[in-house]
Amino acid sequence: MTVRSGSLSRVPLLPAGVGERLRRAAVEAAGVAACVLALLWLAALASYNSADPSWNTAGGGAAANWLGAAGAWAADMGLQTFGLAAALVSAVTLAWGWRLWRDRRLARPWLRAGAALAAMTGLAAALALAMPDARWPAHAGLGGAAGGMFSAALASALGAWRWAAALAAAALAVAAGVYATALARGEWGRIGAAAAFAAAPALWAARRLRRRAAREEANEEETSETDASAPCRPEAAAAAPRRTEPVLQAEPA
Repeated sequence: MTVRSGSLSRVPLLPAGVGERLRRAAVEAAGVAACVLALLWLAALASYNSADPSWNTAGGGAAANWLGAAGAWAADMGLQTFGLAAALVSAVTLAWGWRLWRDRRLARPWLRAGAALAAMTGLAAALALAMPDARWPAHAGLGGAAGGMFSAALASALGAWRWAAALAAAALAVAAGVYATALARGEWGRIGAAAAFAAAPALWAARRLRRRAAREEANEEETSETDASAPCRPEAAAAAPRRTEPVLQAEPA
């Protein structure tokens, strides 16, 4: 009995339907992993400490970041580059995780990744233009290095139209961010009620970082005031010569 070689090439390696189920399971697992990574990134940003060893800080102590040294380095890189706009990474990654878990596909991922980068840059520039002197633990400012670079170019070109440039950059960030999330129109309506809950972690992280920056600045001012008043300490007062009063004695009768 002879067997044709062409018939052997058409024999499936797995039973019918098993390959498709494995593919769906792999895509769903990728969606769950994307959601976990988004939450980890948000935790790293929320626990950022400018004193942790990182790209811009040399130190040998243990990192105070919730994710350890890796979280400290990642958060420093994100905040120094994009400022508060680095939190958009969590929003976009969560949306991608939801899309992969529900629909098991993500259309045009590279184009949406470019839109996410544009949204982060636009938001960073808007923050740098609107609040250039805001207190922020990262040395690059609220908009990071990218926001500072683009805001400086826009401010020099537009001059007095600084707020108009900030609004235009914010509009660009919103439009690019909506496309980057890959969410359908109907899904935007369903998640409208949960927008406050989704924004709460980012706002909480920003408030936490600003409070930490204010405490660090207050500690530095207190230290400088203590050093300035060092010559007036009690030790210096004790070293000063004392003034003695003459003692009058009664003459004998």
